[in-house]
Amino acid sequence: MKLSECSRKYNILIIGVCLLYCCTNSVQPDKQLGPLSVSPDGRNLLTSDGKHFPWLGDTAWSIFDQSRREDTANDRSILRYFETRARQGFTVIQTHFLTNKVRGEIDEPNAYGHDPFVDGDFTRPLIVDGPDNDYWDYADYLIEQTADHGMYMAIVAAWSNSFHTDEHPFVRDPNVAYGYGYFVGNRYRMHNHIIWLLGGDPSKSDYRRADNPLRLAMTRALAEGIADGVAGSKDFDGNADYESVFMSYHPGGGGWSSAEHLHAEEWLDFNMIQTTSHYHFTNYQTVEDDYLRIPAKPTLESEVAYEYSRSLSRKEKLKEPDRRVEACDVRRGAYWSMLAGGFGFTYGHRNLIGWVRAGEPELKWGADRPWFESLDAQGATQMKYLRRLFESRAPLLRIPDQTLIVGDAGKEMNRIQAGRARDGSYVIVYSTNGRKLTLDLAKLSGEKLQAWWFNPRDGLVYDEHNRETNKPFAILANTDDQEFTPPSSGNRTDWLLVLDDAAKGYSLPGQH
Repeated sequence: MKLSECSRKYNILIIGVCLLYCCTNSVQPDKQLGPLSVSPDGRNLLTSDGKHFPWLGDTAWSIFDQSRREDTANDRSILRYFETRARQGFTVIQTHFLTNKVRGEIDEPNAYGHDPFVDGDFTRPLIVDGPDNDYWDYADYLIEQTADHGMYMAIVAAWSNSFHTDEHPFVRDPNVAYGYGYFVGNRYRMHNHIIWLLGGDPSKSDYRRADNPLRLAMTRALAEGIADGVAGSKDFDGNADYESVFMSYHPGGGGWSSAEHLHAEEWLDFNMIQTTSHYHFTNYQTVEDDYLRIPAKPTLESEVAYEYSRSLSRKEKLKEPDRRVEACDVRRGAYWSMLAGGFGFTYGHRNLIGWVRAGEPELKWGADRPWFESLDAQGATQMKYLRRLFESRAPLLRIPDQTLIVGDAGKEMNRIQAGRARDGSYVIVYSTNGRKLTLDLAKLSGEKLQAWWFNPRDGLVYDEHNRETNKPFAILANTDDQEFTPPSSGNRTDWLLVLDDAAKGYSLPGQH
């Protein structure tokens, strides 16, 4: 049942009064990190000074509603999380403002008992005088701490799947979504390090998906509200200046991309993919599909193979009930997606999704250990090697190119994924289980090539006899097809072959 015109005007009036008050409590400008933008070719993200931005994300979905500033008997300070992820080389924290279904209803209070809204009314954010007295004060703290640790924060404004029916006012009345969007946009308008995310797991197959007319209207209203809030111009008229915000959409799982329904949306700066935690997946295909879309927009894998997770596939769980996602599965998802054309990658660990505390019952999909005991999981510590490798080889030049592979590239554990520089100055090829590969070198520049084996498990370079080295294992003449055999092979034994034009003077792979 739709709201009457009188009710709509009343809601807008309430929103306006509330937001006028909230604006006086806006957090101070962040001076550390500049805004991001899309590269001219539509393939990468750039920093404010025009340099490549290395997106290495981590999912910490529940920190706004579950984390705390201080250590407690069964928990640890959120500062431990920020300090660890900054040290490990992460650049983006993926999270959401409000609770998602793993931890309860969307308007649940935070760990301090503070509700985000008055009586669950999204048009009335609950603001209490003082610096540390309400839900949004703690949100301020988390946003500021992220910047203080040199990282960006990608925030889902309101988890779409947590609106269980289309009768919720947030879905039914676009004025509500717009007003809430204006509130958060205006409150955090001075923070350049916020990346705004819409969506939040809307399924590909049910009524909550992005092309449902009500959900699409809600999404557009929320986007407009955020942009107007950042700009400080409140006018819900279907138009907004999206140049002042950096925005994407977090899709549902199962190999779905935001591009499927929203690629042409004006507010969508880049695409996100969610492959979901399975043992068997082919996310390189989804990334490739996005890469071929017109107009070009950057894309990345934002959720695949959460470390330590049980599979979300019923068939896989029945077949292998004791199995969990391992570091090797995380690496596959990461290197496949990057070499297929992704501009970055987001890691995740199952125990950090719902922010498991000591002594708590097991949460969904195997989350049964405290989050702070999982910070140094093997896959998390290996993600810095991913970042270092791609940063050491002119990342703005990297493009996918499977035509380099002679013969069948294979699937899953037999997959070989290849990328190269546009100018032919380097090639990077991922061999999932140490499979032998043959490459067509015609697209490489230079008469002489340096050949390196990079180990994604320890970030070091090896020779053909599996010995650590700081020199190329071979200097090759650039002639026709050549075969390469990794230093070792077998399950969990992946390698990257790096070939450089010797005249370009590239450094040791993985080093600046």
